Amino acid sequence: MPKHMWLGNSDILPQVGQLTIGNVPAWLPLNQPLAGAPDGGVFLGRPLIFNEHSATLGDLGDLTCVDLSGYALATKSGGGIDFAASIHLFFDYNLAAFRWIFRMGGQPYLSAPVAPAKGANTKSHFVALEAR
Repeated sequence: MPKHMWLGNSDILPQVGQLTIGNVPAWLPLNQPLAGAPDGGVFLGRPLIFNEHSATLGDLGDLTCVDLSGYALATKSGGGIDFAASIHLFFDYNLAAFRWIFRMGGQPYLSAPVAPAKGANTKSHFVALEAR
């Protein structure tokens, strides 16, 4: 998995397709199905992945740059992993059914952006485009 990636709602596609840096397009769709290639193509050199959980076009978070290595994921206290098995569900077929329930929680490692030793631009694992 790449270190940084873009996440966006598919509603942004018409506008992302028009963005350029000089004469070079900022977004490149992948026309050939490549193994491990992102579905949304490449935006500013990083994979762009469309999902339904990002905000719609023009809202805060419609396009975000994320580094998922900065996200802490853990099983919830008191929850953990729950396992159950049943031989009754598919008794007619002589099969057993299994179920696992994972109760997970998470949050970013950083609670606020970090100021560099020199320079004015703060750094974060998650950067969202503002509402327009």
